Amino acid sequence: MTHPKFLARAGFFVFEADGWSLHCLVIDTPRKTTLKLKRAKHIMESTQRQNLFKFALEAYSDMKHPRTYALTDESRTVLAILAQAILQRRTAEDRVNANNPTAKEEMAQLIQKLSDVGVNLLQKRPDEPPPPPVPWKDPVTGALLPNPWMTKDLKGQTLLTQRDPHLADHYKKMADDPFGTLAALQDAEAEARSLAAIPYDAAHHKLNPFLGDNRTKQGEFIKSDPELAKFYEEEAKPVSIPLFGRNKNMTVEARLYKDPKAGATLKVAGLIAQQWLASDRQAALEQQKAAQAAVDN
Repeated sequence: MTHPKFLARAGFFVFEADGWSLHCLVIDTPRKTTLKLKRAKHIMESTQRQNLFKFALEAYSDMKHPRTYALTDESRTVLAILAQAILQRRTAEDRVNANNPTAKEEMAQLIQKLSDVGVNLLQKRPDEPPPPPVPWKDPVTGALLPNPWMTKDLKGQTLLTQRDPHLADHYKKMADDPFGTLAALQDAEAEARSLAAIPYDAAHHKLNPFLGDNRTKQGEFIKSDPELAKFYEEEAKPVSIPLFGRNKNMTVEARLYKDPKAGATLKVAGLIAQQWLASDRQAALEQQKAAQAAVDN
């Protein structure tokens, strides 16, 4: 066997011996290999985050009145973190394939919970009006008991205020101003119905005058329809999910922790957020080093 030779040819190492040859790509230096591996790791992490956000977005988009058009890079990242926290919890609790709820349903439940504690993930639409209070009646005859504010029954007023404040409030108003009370109820119902029917999506969002600085146009809008303008002004605000970092809102966090399930997910999400932040800082540092190395070379 002849002694093998290593020849460098146009970016290849060529191993030759006994009439045959093996062509191999030039091997990078250890430093370059390390940089490439780290770069590949960051690309993989970025892809993973995109997939997590896509999962969260699918659950979010199926909800009633989602504000997907107002998401920022930061709020997208938080949704991805929460998605990973939910999936990690389901894995740890052996619920990966559970359907009650499914992973997407669990994501939607968490988004709803965030909205309930004040995070602007969903449009502020009027809730369904509460059912009217039910008058008290004689359980034997079925006769309705009279309004104690009409009959000046002090004991009845006290008992009703303690045990049925909703009905007591209605009776007070009816005793003081019956026609005005009914008119106010009718107006509130009509306004709620009107606000609930407002069309607003990504196309409307682009035309929202409160996204710009045209004070004249904003003023004209407010003057022409104050209630609709108020709705548009709220919709101009970007989605903010203040759970981590400098924007962390302790009030929102405290409200979430009152729900054991949401609190457990939030705890896991906090650890994930720290890991992502550390990874991002490391990536930024490596990019800075690579840029400096390119300059030096």
